[in-house]
Amino acid sequence: NELGRLSKKTLPLGQTATFAYDAAGRPTRRTTYAGETFFSVYDQDGRLQRVTDGSGNTIENRTYGAKSTTIETAYGTTVLARPTTTSIRVENVTGAVTQYTAIGNNAIQLVTDGRTLTQTFNATGQLTNVSYPNGDDLQLLYDTEQRLTTTRTADGYRREDTFSDGFHLAGSSFYLNDSLVGSMSAIYDDAGRAVDLTLPSGDQHHYEYDLLGRLQTDRLRRSDDTVTTTSYDYDLADNIVSITRDGIVEELEYDANDRLVRRGNVSYTFDDDGKLREIREGASTTTFDYDSREQVTNVVVSDETGPLHSIEYKYESNGLIAARTLDGVTTQYVWD
Repeated sequence: NELGRLSKKTLPLGQTATFAYDAAGRPTRRTTYAGETFFSVYDQDGRLQRVTDGSGNTIENRTYGAKSTTIETAYGTTVLARPTTTSIRVENVTGAVTQYTAIGNNAIQLVTDGRTLTQTFNATGQLTNVSYPNGDDLQLLYDTEQRLTTTRTADGYRREDTFSDGFHLAGSSFYLNDSLVGSMSAIYDDAGRAVDLTLPSGDQHHYEYDLLGRLQTDRLRRSDDTVTTTSYDYDLADNIVSITRDGIVEELEYDANDRLVRRGNVSYTFDDDGKLREIREGASTTTFDYDSREQVTNVVVSDETGPLHSIEYKYESNGLIAARTLDGVTTQYVWD
């Protein structure tokens, strides 16, 4: 995104995972490739307090001692934590009970509300199979160097990986029902940095680095043979201060805390607590207000004529959103 944080990952077959953050840069929402959404809530000290799923179920709940040490973690139905004892019974804050049972040394079962998830491991402790309550199955295969080489899912998707120079990924092939649907390959320099990367789309990247190992040039040749060259300049703190793309320069500026305050004609303003307060682009200004828990309560988009759009958020005491009002139209959220 505009602050340099990962916002979306896309697999060759089109599956996407998305990520959202609060103004302090902490992850607040994650949507998996399977479409599952998880929300993270933090306490007033910025520590992870709770993780919930899209239905409002508490997946993980944490409490802390005086020295910020986690003293209690209650796991829900989707956490793939391998227990170290034969059997563990955990009751989370919603009253749901999960039973963790070790099956010898090579498998565990997680049973919650009659739903069973089974994980199987090989002799070296690597995960080799996951059987989900809905009947889906994930298989993982490794080579003699303990590198993951094959991933298979029940819907016919398969990924085959090859390696060079130890653990550098040299290539991946993607299959659906045994038909090749895409591939990628990579070449590395002696320092282990990728210098050539070919994507499933056919696009080819060639990377060059400066003496400090920072990316200096990215030359992209697309499948239609068009070429785009992007170069980067850095300050002494390794912040990118300029991006030149085919001769067009975009400059970036940072404050004393290394926070991005300007990129091209877009400026960012933060308060003393590090919360993003304003984004200004030309005549457009977006402002943000927060409550005492650092949750966004109001967003207003304006131009020189005045306010154009406004969004108001209301939250429940547990941090879940209760209502969102966009330009006077309110959407209410009810959690089970």
